[in-house]
Amino acid sequence: MKSFLECQRKKGTNVENFLKIIKEIEVIDKHIDIAQRQRNVYNLNRKNLPDSTILIEIDWKQKIVIGMSPRQISREYRKQQQRTLLGFGIYHRDDNNLIKLINVDIIASFLSQKGKDVVSAFRFLRGQEMFKKIDKKKYIIWTDAGTHFRCADFLHYLFNELANEEIIVQYNIFAEKHGKSSRDQHFSVISNFIRQESFIRKLSCSQDIVDAIHKHQLLSNKNRENKKLDLIETYAFIIEPSSQKKGNIRCIENINNYYNFFNDQEFIFKSTIISDLKKEIIIQFSDKSKAYSKEEIVQNEIKIANDPISIENLEKKLFHIDLLQREKRRKLSNSTEKKNLQSIKLFNKANCKKSCKSCTQQTAIKLSDLDETTSFFRLNQINEELRRHGHAKFKRINGKNRTIEQGKKELRNHLIQFH
Repeated sequence: MKSFLECQRKKGTNVENFLKIIKEIEVIDKHIDIAQRQRNVYNLNRKNLPDSTILIEIDWKQKIVIGMSPRQISREYRKQQQRTLLGFGIYHRDDNNLIKLINVDIIASFLSQKGKDVVSAFRFLRGQEMFKKIDKKKYIIWTDAGTHFRCADFLHYLFNELANEEIIVQYNIFAEKHGKSSRDQHFSVISNFIRQESFIRKLSCSQDIVDAIHKHQLLSNKNRENKKLDLIETYAFIIEPSSQKKGNIRCIENINNYYNFFNDQEFIFKSTIISDLKKEIIIQFSDKSKAYSKEEIVQNEIKIANDPISIENLEKKLFHIDLLQREKRRKLSNSTEKKNLQSIKLFNKANCKKSCKSCTQQTAIKLSDLDETTSFFRLNQINEELRRHGHAKFKRINGKNRTIEQGKKELRNHLIQFH
């Protein structure tokens, strides 16, 4: 098709748009081919891991938000902070020659996520006892194509500093937009652990995140043990910014074009460009060099303080609520008085006898008591009070004795009219 369009263009036919589309398709196909080839090498590395080698996956997790209580208030939402998490997945062979995975999560309060931060975390990891037990002289490292990995700082550490310890490194990079690994699965589990713990208590510092990961991984392993599944080995650590070592770091020409770097037995820095190719080329450096002119300032983590609600503000708020309630009661009282006056006009004088006009009995039950919705008077008390004021003790209404509500209404009308 492309040859046909080229011939048509020579004949004067306008086929530029078609040729442009074909070129874009070729570029996408080439990218997909590289991505698939890198993925195949990754799967082979995990499946056929030599006993003398460890495979290390590295990736950054989405930033973790801390400072949120189980019951969130608006003030906490505005004061929330973030923590970074750099995850290492270490594949190694155990004493039974089985491939095992160790998850290592390094939490930090600095948020730069640069190449120098990856180097600091890698140094920290190699200093831990759990890593020293499985450490080998050959590393296979896989990362995505982020600039915090495919950069001069990280490559200098892998192929200069580690070379001084006679460690042979093969560094492979997934194609752009195709960098998923088992780290992403592990990070989803970590997010679930943190979310579960945040329902119980407020996470206010990096140590709370570490404790949450260890706690819920232990609970998960107990559940896996009951189901006779393999246990998952997970470690979490805290790292803070440290002084960067001084030194010259050489920049690599066209670094974004490489998906593979390694050093041979003589520690010569080479690449096959794509991981499954055999032909080697020696890495070329640019003339420019980048030197650290000063050391970074070490800053300790700032823990989120438990900020209690101000009692003074709470008192003011309750005072205003009390004022509103008083105003509401006052308006309700005025409304009740109006209803009472209306009830006087509608009062049926047949309810009272002529002797009621000259009633001199003292009231044992006050009118205000009858207005209370929570009145505690019984029917016999209401009937007795009506009798004292000249009303029938037992009055039949519609063939039935009066109810307590009818009795209270009759007594209320009498008190309003004559007392």
